[in-house]
Parts: sequence; C-alpha cells; structure tokens
Amino acid sequence: MAKPKQTGVNKSPTTAQQRLSDLWEEHVQHEFSTRHTEKTLATMVEDAYVNHVPVLTGGSGRDELREFYSKRFIPQMPPDTEMTPVSRTIGDDQIVDEMVFKFTHTIPMDWMLPGIPPTADSETASWLTSTSIGTRRRYWFKSDCSIPTNCP
Repeated sequence: MAKPKQTGVNKSPTTAQQRLSDLWEEHVQHEFSTRHTEKTLATMVEDAYVNHVPVLTGGSGRDELREFYSKRFIPQMPPDTEMTPVSRTIGDDQIVDEMVFKFTHTIPMDWMLPGIPPTADSETASWLTSTSIGTRRRYWFKSDCSIPTNCP
C-alpha cells in the first residue's frame, strides 16, 4: 500500500507518531503483502482487538485474532485487491487512515461480506481505519459495492 497523505496542521511527525506509523505500515504489509498471520500478530499487543464494525467480524486477544487472520481474513483476500490511500491523521497514540479498497469478488469474503457467495463483480469500498497504540484497532468501512443484498 502506498503511503497516504498526512492531513492536519503538523506534517512533520513526532518520534512517537513516526514509531506508530512505522508499526502500522509493518502491520498492513503483513496483512496484504506477505500475508503472514504470525508476523501480523507480532505487530499487535497481546490483548488487541479487531472489529469490522458494519459486519462485526474480527476478534479479541491473540487466540481469536490468530483464528481470524489465518482462516478468514488473509486467505479470503482476493488476489487482485488494491488499497489506495486517501488521507491519514496521526496523533501520538492513534492513526486514522481513509482508503479506497478495490477487489474482484472471486472468493468467499466472510470477514467483509458474510454469507454472500462470490459474484465475480469488481467492487469498491471506502475504508476508514482507526488504530490505537499497540495496534488495537477498529475498522469502519462504507461499501460502494454492487452486490445486491447485505452490502455493508
């Protein structure tokens, strides 16, 4: 994923902000590029949680997140997935990223589209992520997809 434009008045990050940004970039790399569950989890605190708000998927704690990443999120990511950063707001203990998420719905994606079989349609979703220190995070995504029912 390309680095998003940082929004806000101060465009020169503090040491704490840069450290958080680097950790988040490493986390996202392991989710979407290396697709490695254990390396993804290594960027998170033991009691981290992930919540995809519209569909309530994710997990809390290392065991649930290992299950989520290894069985639902990473293997259910379509091969043509693209994420385009729109903006980033960063504080000393939180990052908020806005991005555009594009994919072709060729495989089941129960983490995002639970119960909807693959449609082979090209889809676009607007994502907003809020990530706190230690990568406790909450995802909010607004989908602009063409799937006719149950689209978040």
